[in-house]
Amino acid sequence: MNRISPGETVDGRVLWLDPAAGAPAPGAQAPLGGELTADVCIVGGGLLGLWTAIKIVELDPGADVCVLEASTCGFGASGRNAGFAMSLWSKSSSLLGRADRVEASRLAQASDDALDELERFCADEGIDCGFRLPGWLWTATAPAQAGSWKSTAAAAESLGGSPFVEIGKEEVRERLGTRNVFGALFEPHCATVDPGKLVTGLRGAALRRGVRIFEHTPVTAIDRDTQVVTCPGGSVRSRQLVLATNAWLAKLPELRRVIVPVSADVIATAPQPEFFKNSWSGGEAVTNSSIIADFARPTVDDRVVIGRGAAAMAFAAHLGRGFLENPPRTKEISTALATLIPDLDEAPVTHSWSGPVDRTSDGLPIVDRLPGSRILFAGGFSGNGVGPTNIFGRMLASLALGIEDEWSSSSYIGIPAYRFPPEPVRYLGGVLVRRAVRNQINAVDNGRPVSALTRKLVGLYPSGLMKVES
Repeated sequence: MNRISPGETVDGRVLWLDPAAGAPAPGAQAPLGGELTADVCIVGGGLLGLWTAIKIVELDPGADVCVLEASTCGFGASGRNAGFAMSLWSKSSSLLGRADRVEASRLAQASDDALDELERFCADEGIDCGFRLPGWLWTATAPAQAGSWKSTAAAAESLGGSPFVEIGKEEVRERLGTRNVFGALFEPHCATVDPGKLVTGLRGAALRRGVRIFEHTPVTAIDRDTQVVTCPGGSVRSRQLVLATNAWLAKLPELRRVIVPVSADVIATAPQPEFFKNSWSGGEAVTNSSIIADFARPTVDDRVVIGRGAAAMAFAAHLGRGFLENPPRTKEISTALATLIPDLDEAPVTHSWSGPVDRTSDGLPIVDRLPGSRILFAGGFSGNGVGPTNIFGRMLASLALGIEDEWSSSSYIGIPAYRFPPEPVRYLGGVLVRRAVRNQINAVDNGRPVSALTRKLVGLYPSGLMKVES
């Protein structure tokens, strides 16, 4: 089996951020020094923060926008994901719980259109991020998983969309070169990208538009009345402050019970050109139908990237080193690729890393102002941010500029009513629920019945990339 052997290095190297594997190595922007004023200050230099800055300048070319990034742009989830650029159609059921039907339909379609915009933007800006539109296969990797997508497909149809095609087990087996799948739902309009090159490209596009970006500039304090942010080297006073820090938003008292930081763990193999001569020629992104989903995709240089979501949960939103690298979890994932595609069981692992995911109960991001303040925020993409950050950046841009349009008046905007339990109940309960989830996964994969108690505990597990019928 394709396990990481005890002698192999598991050091948290991210494929997309590794210059030795072809990642760009631009010099970092200088940190903030001194006191600064701006029309809009954005905290967070990932995909959401950069798209928001770009959208603001597109709407108002004279706007003075600055971005503060604690590390380097893309260091967090934006540079650590698997590079699936998806629409929101797979979250149609959740959309119907957040917005009225008309607005839910508009947002789903806008997220679909955003993929075409992303392709055009990359072409116009010369961003070579390996953009491809191979589609997404939502697979059943156990017989009991087959058809778990039916309610999502029905919800999408109720919103006026027809994004999915159900395909049989023989066709999906032929596509992927494995017998270990039992059918799939296919979404043709789904892209894959190199997220490291994408975020670097967006960084360059923002700079060319006059956006000021300060890297290695952590925010140490925020005055909620004046919207002044303080950093080690200075401060920024702005008319509008926007927080785009994803999982780190959970540190705020107002959001710690609606956003939970969890880990996603990923590995990448060495190039496997011989395998791709006869298998997986479509290059589709793949996710299974397990409650804790495994995801995989090929790269343009014939590697395979495979990962697993929500393997661990942060206590009190503390994002320690284990959310950037975790050898025990990545060693566990190193067996998943061989289980999915046995022909790759000898593929050596060259990179393994982890990343923080900002999880919400329904798997959708939250957009609003912090209660009692004018500070805008968005977060909670739950593993599906590469594509949707474009449209939510557009929503933040309208709100930041005070433009009255369909984005700023969306019925989607608002903090949902649900609340996760307070600590330590949330963490301890999360341990029990994740244990139940693993028990159910093992039972389903091996054809065993699932106990009523296990099903009840699993029902408390928040939605992730998509809603799965258990």
